[in-house]
Amino acid sequence: MIQQSILENNKSIFQNKAKYILIVVHSGLNILQYSICLSLLNTLIGDLPHILGWSSESKSFLTGLVNSSNTAGAAMGSISSGYFSASYGRRNMFIFGDLLCILGSSIGLIQNTYTFILGRFICGVGMGVLVNLVTLFVMEWTHYKYRGYAGAPMVCFTPLGMIISSLVGLGIKDGGQNYWKIIVSFPGILSLIHVFGYIFVIKTDSPFQIFQKHRDSHRALSSLNTIYNCETSEDILNKIVESIEQREQKNVNKKLLTISEMLSIKSYRIRMIVCALCAVSVNFSGYFIISIYTTKIITDSKSNDNNQATLFSIYTNIAELISVAIATIYVEKIGRKFIFLSGILFAMIMLIIIGFLAQYSYGQYIPYMLIFFKFGFGTTISPLYPIIISETIVDIGYIINSLIFWSINTSIVQIYPILIDTQLGFQGIFWLFSGILMICFLSLMILMKETKGLTLKEIHFLYRQTNSSSVQSGYTDSIVYDKQILIDKESGNLESLN
Repeated sequence: MIQQSILENNKSIFQNKAKYILIVVHSGLNILQYSICLSLLNTLIGDLPHILGWSSESKSFLTGLVNSSNTAGAAMGSISSGYFSASYGRRNMFIFGDLLCILGSSIGLIQNTYTFILGRFICGVGMGVLVNLVTLFVMEWTHYKYRGYAGAPMVCFTPLGMIISSLVGLGIKDGGQNYWKIIVSFPGILSLIHVFGYIFVIKTDSPFQIFQKHRDSHRALSSLNTIYNCETSEDILNKIVESIEQREQKNVNKKLLTISEMLSIKSYRIRMIVCALCAVSVNFSGYFIISIYTTKIITDSKSNDNNQATLFSIYTNIAELISVAIATIYVEKIGRKFIFLSGILFAMIMLIIIGFLAQYSYGQYIPYMLIFFKFGFGTTISPLYPIIISETIVDIGYIINSLIFWSINTSIVQIYPILIDTQLGFQGIFWLFSGILMICFLSLMILMKETKGLTLKEIHFLYRQTNSSSVQSGYTDSIVYDKQILIDKESGNLESLN
């Protein structure tokens, strides 16, 4: 009733809108930093053998290792951050992640291969912590009616970070006489600025975390009042209290399932398979290879002009920035399944075309195809993947999916430079990826359900039905069950409906 009254009177929910925007932008810098760190060596990768003294025999392996060590670290940081943030707070974990990034960047400045790899790994752990918690932190500060508007702009920080990392690397040649150290230290410099932001600007944790950890409603309300008017702050706090109490009651009632018990439930097993296929699709779409090795791909296919390759790298990321901005307009208006499958089909066709251009010596057109690829990926797969995963699986399944995603990602980033030097070659890798995408496309077309506009409980019943038209009847039948717990008829186990 309070919220309805606010909307009817067209009264602004904000008391200090500028501070809220500052929280969103400051938090979004976590995604920016991760993106910069991910593509940091794009312009530097051709000069690293000269800088670190690599032999021609070890060049391919070490090229993959300096990149995969970063993604491996990000995997560790991402998977562990949720658990530790519940105990120590989101804000403290952000500061911890920034300190790791500063430490990793500092170690990477030592002109030695092993310390460079170690620094990239530590920096990756920090980045994993930062990027995994950023959306959660912002959503916990945001009024529940406006979460879509808060989350949408943050998608743009990924391509923006890649643009910045390419701009920093413009003009480098043979290590730039220690200019490479500026590039390597850049994430650490951003993290140092970020830490000062937490000390002087973002001085409190999210109101959700404050109440969850300390059960101090007065303190949580005080933090909300710095941004929202009194009525809105009370409304948000009531929702926070209600959500936490429901979760705790559910934890008391439900039986904790083991992984094997979860997978024995057919509906949950299908959802896990769907999400695993989505993770495979994203990794084999070619996006990470193109994002991390853009300059190398262009120099190998077009010319040895590193500056020109770096400029094209910037163009591809500008295309992605524009595309994800466009996608935020329609992503909630068109079916998830249609957009995601369209993206897989688009990526598959693009990989085939790029492979043929490389095979038949039309490499001069590949840079332009990469721009087109980034634009298509940004309007389809990029904004949909996190939404589909968060809607489809919960609890331990989400962690398992993260492990699948990062394991594949790290492996691909590591072996790509090695496979380039084999008989498979550049075009063979892209054709192999397109074949894997075809398998994912056909499998998802059969198994994936359309989840647009459905609650988590409705999605659960959707995957329990043999066809999507019966989801409503399945949901209606659920009234006879407890609102929080479902006794699965197939397995006899208790399954939570978050």
